[in-house]
Amino acid sequence: MSTISTHLVLISARFPEGANRKMVIEGAPAEFPAWFAGTDAEILESGMLERRRTECHWLSAWTNESEVDSFLSAPTTHVPALGIASELWRLKLVPYMQRGAEILPLAPHDTRPRSDEPIVIITTIGPYSREEDALTAFQRAHCSRSSLLQAEGLLHEMLLVPYPPMATDLFTITIWRNERAAQTWAYRTDSHRAAMEFYKAGSEKPRVSFTRCLIERSEGGWRGREPALLIGDESR
Repeated sequence: MSTISTHLVLISARFPEGANRKMVIEGAPAEFPAWFAGTDAEILESGMLERRRTECHWLSAWTNESEVDSFLSAPTTHVPALGIASELWRLKLVPYMQRGAEILPLAPHDTRPRSDEPIVIITTIGPYSREEDALTAFQRAHCSRSSLLQAEGLLHEMLLVPYPPMATDLFTITIWRNERAAQTWAYRTDSHRAAMEFYKAGSEKPRVSFTRCLIERSEGGWRGREPALLIGDESR
């Protein structure tokens, strides 16, 4: 996989109960370096995942910025199912840091965030070969996510559980008020540190990746607001 993409697009959509979302799982357009489509999910205390089938996400990598802008202006071009969404949120992301496995084929930009600038962090983890290890890992993830929802500086969080054939890695996507808030939670929260220690101590280490992005454009919202734009305007 060559690192050629300069932008990511994240689309979140909420659908009415019972809506026909068959096109959500259509194959990725052939011209895209990366395209992941699936649902959000709950991580249960047991370690199992339970899909939120009315909340869907699409994450894609792009090589041409003008095509990114065209897609954001008319997202049904590639995702016709969005035409029946009851709520729609679109983000244009500029990656500035990437570590770990090359799940997303990126060429990160040199620009760094300002101290008061919101960022998006995308983390991925691949599959465990043993079910008991996977359940233990997700039990730790359940505790970690519970603390995440209380984290100061968190603006929004979501899981992306892709549908087959893309369902090889789990995506955690978080939006933070600034980079410092993200680092404070990641390295000073007991539950997240326990999850990291379990991974480091295990004999099997599935592939992981970490990508940090700036938010260049946000359209629409989620639950009636634009979480990525709350910074600096507490009245929103």
